[in-house]
Amino acid sequence: MNKQLKTLSRLVLYVAAFLLVFGLNASSAKAYGVRQTAQTQNSVTISWDKVTPLRNCQITSLYLGYSEDYETASNNAKAKQIKLPVGATSYTFNGLKPGTEYEVKVYYDEAGKNYKGQNVAYTHSVGSITIKTTPGQVTGLNQLRWYRYIETVDIGWNIQTAADGYEYLFQTHKGKTIDSGVTPSASFSEKIKNYVVYKAQVRAYSTINGVKYYGDWSPTGFFFTQPSKGNTDSVVNAKVSGSKLKVSWKKMDGVTGYNVFVSNKAHSGYKKVKSVKANKGSVTVSKYGKKKFKKNKTYYVYVQAYKTVNGHTFTSGVNYITVLKKGHISSIYSDSNGQYE
Repeated sequence: MNKQLKTLSRLVLYVAAFLLVFGLNASSAKAYGVRQTAQTQNSVTISWDKVTPLRNCQITSLYLGYSEDYETASNNAKAKQIKLPVGATSYTFNGLKPGTEYEVKVYYDEAGKNYKGQNVAYTHSVGSITIKTTPGQVTGLNQLRWYRYIETVDIGWNIQTAADGYEYLFQTHKGKTIDSGVTPSASFSEKIKNYVVYKAQVRAYSTINGVKYYGDWSPTGFFFTQPSKGNTDSVVNAKVSGSKLKVSWKKMDGVTGYNVFVSNKAHSGYKKVKSVKANKGSVTVSKYGKKKFKKNKTYYVYVQAYKTVNGHTFTSGVNYITVLKKGHISSIYSDSNGQYE
């Protein structure tokens, strides 16, 4: 029994020693690969330990390939996209996009003689790495969808692939803070009230080698509902009187004005027939194209609010279209966010 215990104990010690040695070697081996050592919004520097050739061989070339996706980076490396001096131990990428991940693969070729004296040539990998530029200013802040009936707005922006997340600030257009927080994705949702204009700003952040970097805050984006005749309605008031079309809606505080669009087809042919300032809540339209309006015809109408700030125009999108048919109004769901303009 004692002999069995001694044998078992000895086996346990052997296994522990094996794991300790090889575990340390695995951990230490990371230091011999490629690593990111410096970065800006448009550049990244990588480095690696000097490559040592096999016995009786010498390094003939050192090169790398990179791209935003792994497969292309591999193909670029095989094509020797960037050739380096054989003794190089670092490289700086310039002209990169802010807040973006890139895949990098570094290789070297060597040639010489094997133990039999035969000529040989080998290709080896120095290593692969995913590099990150520091975050840039968030762009493309926009209203993805305003849900009139559940009073929620979805806000999105252009993704930065190197971002670990985004900070956001959500306020009324007058500056009252409604919410602030972080999100891992390039969007967030907020509870809102119809006919209140809101604004938001977003910035990206990323952790590189244990240091957290922030991009600049985005320009302010503005968000608001598509006008209708009331808070919970999907239609505007519309009627043909004589040979003219009269359209009215509930006015909104905080916008620049309204554009009125009309078509005689549901999904095409929309023309902007009137544009009025924010203090107006109705228009009278004399003609659609060169034709006067007729009571027995069907017309499709929508009103779009807009707000212009620092030369940039934000709109409410097009969620619903009013259908005027024989004096009665109904709506169709559009979900186009302006595609009919």
